[in-house]
Amino acid sequence: MRASDGRPRLWNEPVSRVTSASAPWTFEHGADQTFRRIAALEALAVIIAVKVFVPRPPAGCKNILAVAPTETDNRGNGYVLNKLLSTAHPLGSILMELAETLRQKNAKVEASWLPREANSQALSLIHISE
Repeated sequence: MRASDGRPRLWNEPVSRVTSASAPWTFEHGADQTFRRIAALEALAVIIAVKVFVPRPPAGCKNILAVAPTETDNRGNGYVLNKLLSTAHPLGSILMELAETLRQKNAKVEASWLPREANSQALSLIHISE
């Protein structure tokens, strides 16, 4: 599947809810095994947040750097988001898209660790899926 500009797309439709139709790579191990793709899903969420909330720098201005603070309850995911480096599939492809998005916006991600108990939003998502 290709986007209108000819680049490959990671999903088949506008993302508002991740389903087996919109992101089949998420469910390739089974619907109860999506934890295997949590790092890729977190990176996908960061892409969406950067595209929506980080403004493009003014034309001709290269001295402005936007910093997108991000919190995760998995230290490994934080390292991956800060370094933009992984050989795991599909995380590597998603990190390439994130790197390009950050380049276009002259931005960088600063991921920090947050204990799961302190992350009430993540805990509420866990309880929704039960």
